[in-house]
Amino acid sequence: MPKISKLYEKFDKSVEDTVDFVNKRLARTTLMALKFMLPSRISNPFEWSGVLTFVSFFLLAFTGGLLALYYDPTFVASSSAPGGWFTGWDTVSRITWQIPFGYAVRSIHYWASNIMILAAFIHLSYYYIRGRYKNPNEIIWVTGIVLGLLTIMEAYTGYDLVLNDRAVQAINIGRKLLASLQDYSELLPSFGWLIEGEGIFDIVTRFYGFHLILIPFVMLAGFLVHFPKNLKLDVSSILFTLGVIALLAGSMPVDLGAKYLPAAPIPATVPEWYLTGLYALLRTGGYLPNIFTGFVAGVAMPGVIATLFILIPFVDKKLKRSWFDRAFYPNLLLGTMASFIYISVMGYILPAIPIRPDLFYGSIFFIGFACFAGTYGIQDYYLRKTNAKPNPADRPSLAERFLSAAHIKSYEILFPLTIIFLFVAGGLTWIAYTVMLNYGTTVGLISASDFSQGMRDAVLYGIPIALLVPTGIAALGIWIGTKINPRAKPADKDYVLKETTATQIMTFMFAVGLALLGLILYSIYIGNQYSMLVEAGALMVVFGGAYHVFRLTKPRATVE
Repeated sequence: MPKISKLYEKFDKSVEDTVDFVNKRLARTTLMALKFMLPSRISNPFEWSGVLTFVSFFLLAFTGGLLALYYDPTFVASSSAPGGWFTGWDTVSRITWQIPFGYAVRSIHYWASNIMILAAFIHLSYYYIRGRYKNPNEIIWVTGIVLGLLTIMEAYTGYDLVLNDRAVQAINIGRKLLASLQDYSELLPSFGWLIEGEGIFDIVTRFYGFHLILIPFVMLAGFLVHFPKNLKLDVSSILFTLGVIALLAGSMPVDLGAKYLPAAPIPATVPEWYLTGLYALLRTGGYLPNIFTGFVAGVAMPGVIATLFILIPFVDKKLKRSWFDRAFYPNLLLGTMASFIYISVMGYILPAIPIRPDLFYGSIFFIGFACFAGTYGIQDYYLRKTNAKPNPADRPSLAERFLSAAHIKSYEILFPLTIIFLFVAGGLTWIAYTVMLNYGTTVGLISASDFSQGMRDAVLYGIPIALLVPTGIAALGIWIGTKINPRAKPADKDYVLKETTATQIMTFMFAVGLALLGLILYSIYIGNQYSMLVEAGALMVVFGGAYHVFRLTKPRATVE
């Protein structure tokens, strides 16, 4: 075997030896139930989304510990500080621009938090679609939902510590949500005092404690319950994820934002992408504040959805896991995902203006119906195409009962209904946008010229986007339905890449890796953190890809 392949073979052998060493030593510890395993040489990235979430968590813990060495949550008046106040913003600014490699550490920490939330969402969605929440995985599923919510809380308390205008706006929204709870129980005011204390300094200090100690401790305990006994580690996927985080950290710098000053007004901004949908829900209270209160829109609605998915394993007790045998539950997730994307997009549009609740929730209703109609149409189409019939012993789902009561028995009817629902949702979205423009003009937030430009944009871009975005969401669900069907799959063939071809690819990647390593050293020498992160990320991606190519040269049985 050529010399370049020998290097990868030695690395592969060292990985296997390390895993075997750790497993044998864990056998004499309290973690003896945990066993690390190397996966098959060909990996499904969705299968490793849980491990990638955990890897991101440890990267966050490491970079967060470094940031904590220099962060100070003090909030005091100071003549030497910008704006006359010394706050957490000043220490974050010092970390970013004065501490060696501070920008790199902070940027990696920020993007790792985003990747962790995204990986957790993909992980939960994939395992939900596959029906892996069923017996005996109920506790694993419930702890997964709780860990997902804690991940968002950890990110929320983290980016509030920067104490820029956007962070303080997010803090104020959280305070209003907490205040809305006090209207429903006499026990909650003391809980509010525990969070708020005597002012903004106490809030930041408590958030610092939550972010640094309390929430991570609870998450670690949850990980011990959530993880399966055999934990598989895919080296290529881990390297690729770390490389993507480094690439994002170097190519898309984290904005420090405008410093919060108590006497200055806070401009309307939008929170991070994973909280933008919640912000859109809260904005519906601008028209009907007595109905869509902060508690209803910001606590009750998200709480009902989270509780619904927590209870799913105890409701869906059928042993069947196929998408076609339990179409209602995947459709429930699809409708939720489509609605989440929709409300997140709406949260970014004209953030200072309230959203009409009838148009907003009407669009969500029709988008959900479009997802259900489209996917049930696909299910019916493939059942007819394969001459498969539903088991008469199976109890029909709620959606199937509704279709039967409406005398809808064929996909030829469901597909036109899908298009109609999408057009109605798109029309309501466009009307909601024009209403927001009119409202903004009336209260003086939007000038006459901006209104004219906004209406032109609505005609040229708004109508197509309002129709195509929901259509694309439903089309994604329909495409998933075409991929998960009852047709027999071909026999799984063990594909082995030729050594000559693999060697040529690995040699090229090795040369690219050496060049990137030289560039990394040069970037460190000149102190350019941006290029250093980009080059380090590219190196990890290249090395992970080369190692994956090497694994393709081996039969499956030798790597398991």
